[in-house]
Amino acid sequence: MVTNLNFVVATGKEVKYVKNVLMLPWIPQNDLLGHSKTKLFITHGGKSSVFEALHHGIPMIVFPIGVDQPANAAVITSKHYGITMDFYHFTIQDLVENIRNIAFNDQFKSNIMRASAIFHSRPQTPSERAAYWINLVTKYGNEHFRHSSLDMPWYSFYLIDIIITFITIGFSSLMCLQWICCRAKRKHKQE
Repeated sequence: MVTNLNFVVATGKEVKYVKNVLMLPWIPQNDLLGHSKTKLFITHGGKSSVFEALHHGIPMIVFPIGVDQPANAAVITSKHYGITMDFYHFTIQDLVENIRNIAFNDQFKSNIMRASAIFHSRPQTPSERAAYWINLVTKYGNEHFRHSSLDMPWYSFYLIDIIITFITIGFSSLMCLQWICCRAKRKHKQE
């Protein structure tokens, strides 16, 4: 049932293996996800990849490896936008079963299409939002956008006062410890 699907894989080089698998050095991912025949996206689950899949309403199989990917994969699985698999411990049978499950189960597609519709139904387009903020700054100035850290003294900004406090506490503790040890040594010698 998976043999009637076509696969496009970015490998870093062009390789010919199987007739239904196209391996290329690079793929314009967003364009591929926007293609009407794309049924499934196998990804590591990085934020950009997830947003592109969400934008186009494409269900995912996620192999998270690190950074933000496990958290993104957990959301994808919990919202039923796709399935998460363990990159280090999976079998080909598991992968084929999950590909079938997502490609031929409309539940994943309907869940992510609903999320995509919500994603697209923002009250403002990006250009309208930019115009709003430009008009706001032009009308009222930008003082209310200044972060309070810009008005801090340099030693507070760089946490020098905190560092000095911890160094002082540490040094004082060492001095007390040395004093106690020396005193105990003297007491021991006197006995």
